[in-house]
Amino acid sequence: MMNSNVAIYCRLSKEDGLNESLSIYNQKKTLCEYVNSNNWTIVDIYSDDGYSGTNFNRPSFKRMIKDILEHKINVVVCKDLSRLGRNYLQVGYYLEEFFPDNNIRFIALSDSYDSINENEFIPFKNIINEWYAKDISKKVRFTLDNIAKNGTPRKTAFPLYGYKYNENNERVVDLESSLNVKNIFKYYLTFKSIDKVKEKLFKEQVYTPGYYAYLKYGYNYKKYSNVSEGDKYSWSKETITSILRNEEYLGHYITRKTKTKSYKNKERIKLCEDENYLFLNKYDRIIEDDLFKQVNLLLNSTGKKKVNSTHVYQGIIKCGTCKKNLMYQEARKRFCCVNKKCENRIYITCKELNTIITKELSYLKERISYLDFNDIKLNNIKISSDDLEKRNEELKKYIKKVLESNLDINLSNEMISSYEEEMKRNENEIKKRKVNISDILKKIELMDLEDYKTLIFNSIEIKKVLVNDVIKKHIKFYYNRIN
Repeated sequence: MMNSNVAIYCRLSKEDGLNESLSIYNQKKTLCEYVNSNNWTIVDIYSDDGYSGTNFNRPSFKRMIKDILEHKINVVVCKDLSRLGRNYLQVGYYLEEFFPDNNIRFIALSDSYDSINENEFIPFKNIINEWYAKDISKKVRFTLDNIAKNGTPRKTAFPLYGYKYNENNERVVDLESSLNVKNIFKYYLTFKSIDKVKEKLFKEQVYTPGYYAYLKYGYNYKKYSNVSEGDKYSWSKETITSILRNEEYLGHYITRKTKTKSYKNKERIKLCEDENYLFLNKYDRIIEDDLFKQVNLLLNSTGKKKVNSTHVYQGIIKCGTCKKNLMYQEARKRFCCVNKKCENRIYITCKELNTIITKELSYLKERISYLDFNDIKLNNIKISSDDLEKRNEELKKYIKKVLESNLDINLSNEMISSYEEEMKRNENEIKKRKVNISDILKKIELMDLEDYKTLIFNSIEIKKVLVNDVIKKHIKFYYNRIN
């Protein structure tokens, strides 16, 4: 009989509250007792403390996966399925594909789940775990938004440069760094150049805000503990500009500046100014109104912040709601709808645009690579939708299982509704994937087809000629932002 080399995996996050039974200590204790009672060998204990179940980029989890791939482990034991994760698609991948492919026996002790025994209810358990994470995320967002809306002080990893926190997490002026803020305003008014302000700060050996936060609050030890002597005083132009434009140095308090993309994606995105909450004169000011106005008038006059600068995409990016052209904001490297009457004033960064266009052009390259451009006899070419059709078949089976189960009627209806909504989204996506490339090619003169093909295939990066000669004339992309 094969030896059972066991990985014990534990996870805990804020979403689990103060449940003592879920503490890392108790998870380890319970699981070790179970493994020892079976006379199995514990290879290692992998624990991620403070990591959300929707995030699979966890250090100990990744280390466990590495050890599995190196064939050090053949059994993984968790307290319950939610310890593995709360994203039902990814948990499903590990349960149904990764673990079986790597001959891993998976046990979730509290859920009485053992992969050597078939259990058709597990997909529903995973969905319930994800719903729990989504519900908790909504409550947390609601609470944080109320805190931001009320202007309640929140203690961050380090305060705004120029301030420090008092015992109530309120901003109070920090004498050392506030003097540097005042000098930055005065230097800019004197030199009228960000570069010269940067040189002046370096010459005076003024610590950058990041290094100052490291010295005073221990912020980002890994980065700043080994920083070179020169980098301690190397201010960036962006940092200096952001200080000069920051209204909070007038004593104002601005909240809700960023938000996470979703409860699954914790990446933070910057919000437009009209989405922020502004509280005037909440704290002691560092900069006077007159000085702030003078500096910002000078900044605007030098053209460093152009709202409508020329950009390769200018004129071809439109708002999906009001259909007006989006305006390029150079300072933030993004396009934004500036129509005040628009019900949904969207924005999109240049980085996001480049990613979308590059992906779509890659698809176009793939689909037309085999076409004979000298003899255009094209039929409708469909993007493969097998994956979505397969998924819909699975969802139909899940609905059938729910109807046959003895679940609470409200829970059953909610699950079925969720499945039906996903099926509808999939069906809409299948329709969108049906494209007719011949319609695109027919718009291009026959004599230019080979040049068009060459232009597409030689475009390593997005340049003006590609945008003007191909995208602007012949191709339309539709992009929906999903928060």
